[in-house]
Amino acid sequence: MINIKIPRPASRRAIFLILVCLAWTLALTAQPQILPPVEIGSDTVVKAPLLKKALLFPTEVPSDSLAPLVPRVLEVKHEPPALMQGLIRPLYLNLGMNSSFGAGLHASYYPTLRFMPLLSLDANLGVPDSNRFLTRTDGHLQTRFGPKFSLDHGLVFQNSRGDDFSSSLFGYFLHNELRELKLGPLEFSGFKTRLSLENLDQSATAVSDVKFIPGFEHSHSLSWKKHNLRNGFWLQDDSHALSIQYKVPFISSATPELDLGLMTDFHRLLPAVDIHKRIVLKPNLYLELSNQAKLRGHSYSQLGEIHPWTLLPEGEQFTLVPLDLSLKAYQLFRQEGFLSMLSFSHNASFAYNEPLLGTLENGNQTILSHQKLLANHSALDLRLNLFGLKLNQSLNLDLEHLPGSDWQRRPYSPMFRAVTSTSFAFGDTEISASFDQAYAQEDELGKQLPEILDLSLSLLYPLSRDLRLKASLANIFNTPYRNYGDLPQAGRTLFVSVSYLPLR
Repeated sequence: MINIKIPRPASRRAIFLILVCLAWTLALTAQPQILPPVEIGSDTVVKAPLLKKALLFPTEVPSDSLAPLVPRVLEVKHEPPALMQGLIRPLYLNLGMNSSFGAGLHASYYPTLRFMPLLSLDANLGVPDSNRFLTRTDGHLQTRFGPKFSLDHGLVFQNSRGDDFSSSLFGYFLHNELRELKLGPLEFSGFKTRLSLENLDQSATAVSDVKFIPGFEHSHSLSWKKHNLRNGFWLQDDSHALSIQYKVPFISSATPELDLGLMTDFHRLLPAVDIHKRIVLKPNLYLELSNQAKLRGHSYSQLGEIHPWTLLPEGEQFTLVPLDLSLKAYQLFRQEGFLSMLSFSHNASFAYNEPLLGTLENGNQTILSHQKLLANHSALDLRLNLFGLKLNQSLNLDLEHLPGSDWQRRPYSPMFRAVTSTSFAFGDTEISASFDQAYAQEDELGKQLPEILDLSLSLLYPLSRDLRLKASLANIFNTPYRNYGDLPQAGRTLFVSVSYLPLR
């Protein structure tokens, strides 16, 4: 007899437990898994271009560098040491004197007022010899009326005296910069407007001149879709100039940046072509080609600061530079090696109405005149590591000729020049040295001049938390720098300055 046992149906509780286990199993299999980190390496050099971007006023973007966090009217002599994080320096003072009986006071104040971001003052006194005297005071004030609208105000007073020469100069300048403005599909950017009022009274032997010179400058860029147009207009007394450039919208990244246009001073019409191209030949080896056309005016305050004892030109003329072609190749090496950078560059330029020095018939009194200038400059630059020191070495070949004077070489311009510089630190003390050599220099009569050997040393020492002492000895060998007429010759000079930079 065979007995067959039939199992009873499963209870509801057993069925429920089976379903719960099945669902839990499926849920576990759907959970994301955390994988260990994986590093991916490659020998390919990643190129990340740094784009220049205009910062909010009162900063300005130079045409050849990234935007610095330095106010526009702030010159190098005002620039304080690098800011430390978390510290505020609202005031900067620098008082200096040199052995050629010169003194200067430079002050910059940054108020916390929203409508007044900067006040600065430059005061200089110079008595290079018993027959010459110079005083100059420059004041700057910034006023802010909104995040996109500010004004710069400038005042200049200069008084200079020499042998049978006297000059007094007063100038007022008003500068405005607007970052951008949109009018429907049109976008304006880089608004720069400058108004100047200058009064010049100068006299020399048998020469006397009093003039009042108003000036106006304006430039901006106009963009519409992919089209960009740059415009500039200059007015100085009864002279005026105009520049227009169109940016060609190339699509391919292999093509160079190209701006085509024209510029004129209403006496001559010249092409205004800007081009720039960087080629990466291989990692750390670059080749750059560029041309930048320029049209610039010269205010009498700028010329008077550079040439205080020189008669300034009577007729206001603008300098036009249609050719400023540069070719540069440079190679970067390991920083710890003997050679860390090697570059070769050549620049060829041709300028109309360049203000250059000359002399009157007496051969002593200097005068500025507008001339044509052809310049070729070649340079070999190296960065070296030698015995723990970082050296910068520059070798230069300069060929400057005057087409309007039978293509003669520009007087007092050395053909060969070599500059070596280094800096190092001993604790908190910074020491720097430079050696400048110049050869193959001629005067206006074609006579060969002696070479220049200029060795200079400088020291920067922190006296306290807020005070810094800087001392330098320039031209230790006392090599005379020859120049036109009876202009003072720069010899051995000791310079000492104290900078006050309060921290809070």
